[in-house]
Amino acid sequence: MTVSYLTAAILLLFSFVQVFSSSIQL
Repeated sequence: MTVSYLTAAILLLFSFVQVFSSSIQL
């Protein structure tokens, strides 16, 4: 269960970073 939670957190973090990067580019 912990691994699944960690993976979900990493995916959310990656998505957030992508959006942040796109915002900076804009």
